Amino acid sequence: MNLNEVIEKALELVKVNEEEKVKANQVINEVLERLEKTKKELGIDALIELHGSFAHDTFLSDDKDIDIFILSKAEKNEAINNGLKIAKACFPNHIERYAEHPFITVNYKGYNFDIVPAVLIEEGEEIKTAADRTRLHTLYLKKVLNDEFRNQIRLFKKFLKTIELYGAEIKVEGFSGYLCELLIIHYGSFLNLIKEAVKWREYKTVIGGEWKLQPAPLVVVDPVDKNRNVAAAFKKISLFKFACNLFLSKPSLKFFQGRKYSEDINLALKIFEERNTKVFVIEGKYPNIPPDVFWGEVKRAKQSFTSFLEENEIHVLDSKIYSDEKEKFAILFEVEKIELPLKKKLKGPLINDISNVKRFIEAHKKDELLVENSRIYAYTDRKIRNIFDAFQRWLKVYSIPKDLISVLNESKTYLLNENVSKEVARAAVDLALKDLWWLRDELIEKFNVKLIE
Repeated sequence: MNLNEVIEKALELVKVNEEEKVKANQVINEVLERLEKTKKELGIDALIELHGSFAHDTFLSDDKDIDIFILSKAEKNEAINNGLKIAKACFPNHIERYAEHPFITVNYKGYNFDIVPAVLIEEGEEIKTAADRTRLHTLYLKKVLNDEFRNQIRLFKKFLKTIELYGAEIKVEGFSGYLCELLIIHYGSFLNLIKEAVKWREYKTVIGGEWKLQPAPLVVVDPVDKNRNVAAAFKKISLFKFACNLFLSKPSLKFFQGRKYSEDINLALKIFEERNTKVFVIEGKYPNIPPDVFWGEVKRAKQSFTSFLEENEIHVLDSKIYSDEKEKFAILFEVEKIELPLKKKLKGPLINDISNVKRFIEAHKKDELLVENSRIYAYTDRKIRNIFDAFQRWLKVYSIPKDLISVLNESKTYLLNENVSKEVARAAVDLALKDLWWLRDELIEKFNVKLIE
């Protein structure tokens, strides 16, 4: 199929049928009615509204996440407290979460509802919390969206889900739903968007108006707040451009059929063996913290340990994080070697720097010394002999994100082997075959990969 044929068929794939819409609306209305009833019982003056992709009618058929806002014409703290009182009284069995301020999440009839308190503001009024903008976004989109835009937005969202770039949360660092909507409105269609995206220049592309504030990989000016970059969370412009190029060069329906996996650990081990590399795994219990906090901290920990390994001459080729955000997590590091020689070559001063040379010789009088290229060196014993030693040393001397200290100390470490969980196996295959491998026919055929959902 050519490019236009693929897009035409993909549009059919992403359409939401009327039965799904009716079912979702029934559940949403039930929740809204329950909240309205609770509001009246508590005697709180508030406006309860549906927002997000279900309000814009840009949700996908597999979406189960719905946003409801409880808005009060009050000061910030009072508005937040009002919303939380109503939400918690209405749904005692909830999970409290925190973004800029608290909100609750509740599962109701198979749908996940985020119930968010905010200040009720109108167009032109000052925004008190980040959540206040959401209502303005909905008002703006209701003016400009039409059915054709909605179809193109769904197409773009499905493309992003397949390449794992849908979502502005720290885990993904990709496109929010609102950013998807604005980009389609700006470019007119999915095809126009990806054709233009391959030309985006990092830190030089500004969409939607002038921008004189903090530069970013991509700037999309919020039409309801000219001082806000809607793409501020988007960090993976190179990966997105790579995906667009892949699709334009080899259009396929695979780009709209969701993420595919492989759990073939033996294939991963074979590839690492051919590359002559090893994979070091840290596997631990998921800490009792919100996912956004976890992903921020685990990414910092991964970078910290990577830097420590590099300092100790263990070169990290690539790494991968897995977590189910409930019970466990794992970090995989592909390294060139896991063992180090007994001695390391320590650089000293230039030999014409007599006083420092004397101090160096005194400090290393038990070590073998040599002069090379007008500089003195010492062969000294290593404190760290392998990657397992490095991990234990890193835990002792580096500042570890506070929520991960205990789980990392209690974690198990091992070299990748065939006796791992299917989740670690999936992460290992991703690490072996690299970015977007499940969309690349040449890799799938070369390694005879069996794909699963």
